[in-house]
Amino acid sequence: MKKPELIILGIDGAMPSYVKEQVKNGKLKGFARLMEKGAFFEDMMTVFPSITPTCWSAISCGAVPSVTGALCHQVHQKGAHPVSYVTPYNSVNVKAERFWEAAARKGKRSLILEVPSSGPVKCEGVLQVLGGTTYTPDRCPADTHRYGVPQQIFKNTDETVISGTLKTRAGTFESISAKTDFLSDTPDIYRFHPVYSDKRYDVSEVEAHEWWIRVAEDGVRIGISEQDVASRPVTHAGEWTEVFTRKLKTSDGDTVPFHFRARLDAFDKASGQFAVFVTEGKNLYKEISPESLAVELAEIPETLSPDYSALSKRSRAELDKFFESERFAYNWHKMVILHCMEKYQPDIIFDYSGSTDTVNHIYRNAYEGLDEGAHTDPRLATEAYERVYAQADEHICWLLDNVADENTYFAVVSDHGSVGYSDHFEPWTFLQSTGLLTINGEPSGSRWKSDIDWQSTKAYPVGSCYINVNLKGREPTGTVEPEDYEKTVNEIITTLYTRGHTFNGAKFNLAFAVPGDQAGFIGHGGEDCGDVVYGIVGSHVGGYIGGVHSHQIPSARSTTGDIRSLCLISGPNIKKNVTVTRPTDLTDIAPTLCYALGYPQPRDATGGVIFSVLTDEGESYR
Repeated sequence: MKKPELIILGIDGAMPSYVKEQVKNGKLKGFARLMEKGAFFEDMMTVFPSITPTCWSAISCGAVPSVTGALCHQVHQKGAHPVSYVTPYNSVNVKAERFWEAAARKGKRSLILEVPSSGPVKCEGVLQVLGGTTYTPDRCPADTHRYGVPQQIFKNTDETVISGTLKTRAGTFESISAKTDFLSDTPDIYRFHPVYSDKRYDVSEVEAHEWWIRVAEDGVRIGISEQDVASRPVTHAGEWTEVFTRKLKTSDGDTVPFHFRARLDAFDKASGQFAVFVTEGKNLYKEISPESLAVELAEIPETLSPDYSALSKRSRAELDKFFESERFAYNWHKMVILHCMEKYQPDIIFDYSGSTDTVNHIYRNAYEGLDEGAHTDPRLATEAYERVYAQADEHICWLLDNVADENTYFAVVSDHGSVGYSDHFEPWTFLQSTGLLTINGEPSGSRWKSDIDWQSTKAYPVGSCYINVNLKGREPTGTVEPEDYEKTVNEIITTLYTRGHTFNGAKFNLAFAVPGDQAGFIGHGGEDCGDVVYGIVGSHVGGYIGGVHSHQIPSARSTTGDIRSLCLISGPNIKKNVTVTRPTDLTDIAPTLCYALGYPQPRDATGGVIFSVLTDEGESYR
């Protein structure tokens, strides 16, 4: 089987300082192997803001946000209503050429596997698997459409607690409730009808279907029909079923294989009460291109969506559940890679995992001892970090042993790290307190969109680091006269510096606040850039978007946190066992790899080649 020329593994939110510490302690053998084989970057700066689509677009394009157009997780296009956004999670809104598209100009084929902001595909020669296709381009990501059947939890009780452990909700990611039929003629059988309740999902996307559960002496049988459930083995508390494959008709008229696993989360033997969790199923026909590849991969009998809601419950049992479901997702990735290698022989494989960043969001503060209100056991946070990096490390070892060879360039990268915080900056509250933004009555939520009195509002926040002027003739809600624009921009900046949010009686550490047309030093500017751009030092103050990462400066640190990005590169012409201590940048990764491999540079790249890690065997390496 042909081996790829380049493998990139993206690990969302991974921190170089943590990897270095664990390797020093004799852990993370895969990371250690790569560090011995190549270059480890200690000071790889993320871009600003450190938001997922902004950073992955910078990595993919080798360009700063003003060039990629991925200015934040949601972008306000000036002239639209102030709370109208587009999302660069969908590649339609990424304006620069990605490195695999540059390689395609030389006839190289790529497999891009779940990389944020990579889909839908834009050129020939790309096997696109997930990666943004399901985000509606002209909506903010929180409201956007996703295809498929979301996670489900079914119970045969209305009680809040079963045996002191079962909560009524599946967590923040719950998106399906259930209607239950209790079949009186067979009192141990329940039939559940999923009911869609999340605005991100299309109610009519997948045909109605049922789950059947039959209570046994020491667990439950789970099936897809009354006949099926009778023949299923008993699932005990804490156990998963094998994969269910269900062919369901979609609104497009396709009959698509959906794969599920079910888990018995709780079972009370005395009462027969139970809670069953069913994983998410994706309509891969909508998320993979070309169509022939979608049909092939939809047949792989494995689940690919970890139960992220389990992490938010902050218990060891739920932590086990998450990592079990995460292992299924890694298995699916492996099967996709092997299938594509055998049939399509890609030159480039760009794989991705997002779980480390989810651990950051839920456990970073507890890990740093800043989570007193949530009463999270710091030992649980430590365990979560150890396990999420260990699973990524296992995947690195698998890629090294089964996918790469001595001629393969191998890079492990992250978009950003994370820093702890014990207070946060809320720009809507701040602007209201300064009189720049007005609300009608009491706010109904942290962002107050429906409560803003636009007729008396001079400024409003956008994304994680912008404040815009409510300008007449530009915004349909405009109140500020064009001749007062510069005065209002200066008023916003002055107010940020003099009346900033307070933490423990002291103003938060504002790193900068500048007019948008002067933000080129952080890679910003252009028609969609905010009128004011601001950033915060890593000083235990998070943002209302992102929190542990977003508007902190690219070199921010906290007690044990670091916003910097992870980067490891090995390959035939990469120096071995080298630690790079000088500052580098996410935008340098693609130009360096393209240069080493002899690929064309991405047309819009602003980053440079890191020559210091290349051997001096000539200018052209391939």
